[in-house]
Amino acid sequence: MAIKTSASDKLTYKLSVREAAHFLAQLGDLDHQDRETASAREGQLAHKQVQESWPADYVSEAPVKITLSEADFQLQLQGRIDGLRVADDHVLFEEIKTLRQDPQRLPLGLAERHRLQLLLYALLWRQEQTAPPPTPSRLRLNYVRVPDMEQTRFDNEMSCEEAQQESDALFQRLQDWYRSLTQHRFERNALLRDLDFPYSGFRPGQRELARQTYLSLRDAGQALIEAPTGSGKSLATLFPALKAMGEGHLDQVMLITAKTSSQEAALKALRDMRLHTTSLRVLHLHARERICGGDSVCDPLDCPRRRDFYQRLPEAREEALAAAWLDGERLRDIALKHDLCPHGLQGELAPWVDVLIGDYNYAFSPQVRSDSLFTRNRVGLLADEAHNLPDRARDLFSAELSEAPFNRIGRQCKALKKDANAVAKAINQMQITPEQAPGKGQQALEGRLQDFCAAAENWLMSPQDLLAPADTELNRQVQEAIFNAQAWIRLAPSIGDDFACFERHWEQQRVLSLRCLSPARLLRPMLQACHGATLFSATLTPPYYYQNLLGLEENPRRLRSLSPFPPEHLGIFVAPYLNFRLRSRESQLDAVCALIHQTIASRPGNYWTFTPAFSYMEQLTERFAALYPEVEFVQQTRQASQEDQQRFLARFRKARNLLGFTVIGGVYGESIDMVGDSLVGCIILGPGLPQISPVNEQVSAYFERQGMDGFAYAYQLPGWQKVVQAAGRVIRTELDKGVVILVDDRFTKPPYPALEPQHWRPRVVRTPKSLQTALLQFWSQDSTPDDNSDVK
Repeated sequence: MAIKTSASDKLTYKLSVREAAHFLAQLGDLDHQDRETASAREGQLAHKQVQESWPADYVSEAPVKITLSEADFQLQLQGRIDGLRVADDHVLFEEIKTLRQDPQRLPLGLAERHRLQLLLYALLWRQEQTAPPPTPSRLRLNYVRVPDMEQTRFDNEMSCEEAQQESDALFQRLQDWYRSLTQHRFERNALLRDLDFPYSGFRPGQRELARQTYLSLRDAGQALIEAPTGSGKSLATLFPALKAMGEGHLDQVMLITAKTSSQEAALKALRDMRLHTTSLRVLHLHARERICGGDSVCDPLDCPRRRDFYQRLPEAREEALAAAWLDGERLRDIALKHDLCPHGLQGELAPWVDVLIGDYNYAFSPQVRSDSLFTRNRVGLLADEAHNLPDRARDLFSAELSEAPFNRIGRQCKALKKDANAVAKAINQMQITPEQAPGKGQQALEGRLQDFCAAAENWLMSPQDLLAPADTELNRQVQEAIFNAQAWIRLAPSIGDDFACFERHWEQQRVLSLRCLSPARLLRPMLQACHGATLFSATLTPPYYYQNLLGLEENPRRLRSLSPFPPEHLGIFVAPYLNFRLRSRESQLDAVCALIHQTIASRPGNYWTFTPAFSYMEQLTERFAALYPEVEFVQQTRQASQEDQQRFLARFRKARNLLGFTVIGGVYGESIDMVGDSLVGCIILGPGLPQISPVNEQVSAYFERQGMDGFAYAYQLPGWQKVVQAAGRVIRTELDKGVVILVDDRFTKPPYPALEPQHWRPRVVRTPKSLQTALLQFWSQDSTPDDNSDVK
């Protein structure tokens, strides 16, 4: 973490001994950076048991801290020594490492990190002493293998002279690195302090959005901001975040969003500020499949670019940081030049750049998030499309286990048969309580999963050239099983009344699902680890819903911006004479078809109809084709590929009289820009309520227990979010004009009218004739702005 309170102060960095050891180590494969597969809970118990067995003259958890100081910065190194004993003829430093595999098979790179970590503890302790003893240091790595608690000790003795030489070399490397980082940050801050807004003025509402973002990041607070589509949210949040960083309030800015298109919008905003040609370090984060995929060399099980990764890393890291603008293409080019895994290089660069842009995973996923990134730097978080975060977080904090893959591994791999079969048996035997919580057998299942992970890791560490080609698919299955097992193990200590457990059967084998009902409790500490967070979207009403689901502080800053577009350009019509409750849908097919035809006939153009479900959409399109064969239409297909989606959108961007049928809440319901005549209206059939399911019923019950409206939290509010997002596809620029038809009587009843965006001016039309009249009146209005108006 870098702290600077005034222009005359030094930058102060804080680094743990473990982080320093990782940075200094220059040995090992990328895959071997962490093979300590024992759970955190097992590690704590093992540490306690070993420390309680030590003699009375041992000191447990001895804190050490030194400061390396230069003119412009100081680096604080700190940690806790597991065991310290000052004897007459030596000083013993002991580090406990908990493993589930044979320490003799520990990869070279990981062993080197352990050695450096213990060495740094010893060096820090000696530096702290006013008169360090002249006796040698004995460095003891104590590997505790769980669950049997077998201890394997490796001792290494070091003279005072050797310790001094090691100390000088290691500390010099750290100081050289942080001296360079300090120079970069001083230059960066000067650049950002002089940064101007890239346009002559702000759009309506944009200035206040920027102000609230700046204040939340400056003061390490939180903000919840609703800003309509087209208000320039990316620019209006990034600009003040960069200004806050330039003034020394932040070390890094991280913008996260669920959609690739929104990540591209953030990169465009940085280009608009002309920062892509400066020394500002920008890293666009990509999933491994995207940045490494499509390459015959890339094989996660046996990739040559992952072998000896850390030997080649320093030179590549230096070149990448000098390049500064690191989109996926440039990062990949640099990685391949140095024969490194691009995804691995990306992870090593993250702590040292200025701006990070990527998916929610990088801030919130237990499997992907780097906690050290947020402890090492003051990170200002910008979360775009925050309306998606509750559901995404629920998924990130959930896990699933099936008997099937473990049974398959047990049949195919003799070495893993015992452990894989034990997991399958434990999955089958674990009980679920009437309250849908994991019951008897959960701890046994967790133990079997840990045993399997240890055995599977050891098996995968076998030299790959001794494995037959047929083992490649088995390796993949084992890796996937480890991933699912570790996800369950990682979540197990967090299980509370905001979780529920479910079972289903697939191909006569049991599948267990551990589902997060409310992510607030787990998100809260992650958000608090940020130095301020601004969450923004076009759909954040009601704010209490998102505040409660996301675990925000009690009084976050709130803002609900007005639309920058003329409100008369959007016609909102509510048609309550039809409804889409399950019992009414089929009987009203002809009337729904008539409403759709009436809408598209009022003004030729492209329209989308958002339907409640695929099954209903298929019924509706079949009937519509029979009644109106002259109308050209296309419909969303189930499990559409990326190519299918692009073809669907391309037809509307070329055509001028086309009808589309899609499912509300699907891939076309948000983050799609249909500008101008590519879309002039949408018809939304029903309030978008999620289907009744065991999971949603448990979500409802959980919030009822908290004294809240469970039906609203589980059904109404998630559905309304989809409605507003679908309606937002119509008006994307100041010149667009279009209509939204909300078809269902429930839209006229609480809570929906109170939830409507401020720029909506809904008109209730209670008969087909009044709808026709209203549409003709809307389209006959001349509300197109003057071509010479000052529109940015």
